Amino acid sequence: MPSACSVDSHFFDDLGADSMVMAQFCARGGKQPDLPSVSIKDIYQHPTIRSLAAPATTEVATPVSTRQYVHCGALQVLLLLGYSYLTAHVLELGFEWISASSDVVDIYLRLVLFGGAFFLGM
Repeated sequence: MPSACSVDSHFFDDLGADSMVMAQFCARGGKQPDLPSVSIKDIYQHPTIRSLAAPATTEVATPVSTRQYVHCGALQVLLLLGYSYLTAHVLELGFEWISASSDVVDIYLRLVLFGGAFFLGM
């Protein structure tokens, strides 16, 4: 490990730190009331002292209009209803196909075949 490090030294590449060392660093830093808390995620996103100390820029999500919100909800409900209808229709067809047989072995084989196909289709 170098005897001196700059604020632009990379924790992992230049200073030889690993995830365990940085976890200990975060844990010790969290116990200091006068220091801001630093997570492992912060360390990996900002692997130098300079980038870690830079003020974080947060993006504010643009709020959507009520019309867009309602439109999205309506589309989700339609998708749910369509998917439910399709599932019920496929189950009905499968039940009719399985019950059309009179032989117990044939019913079993159809049931296994339909169950496997339905599982794969889902």
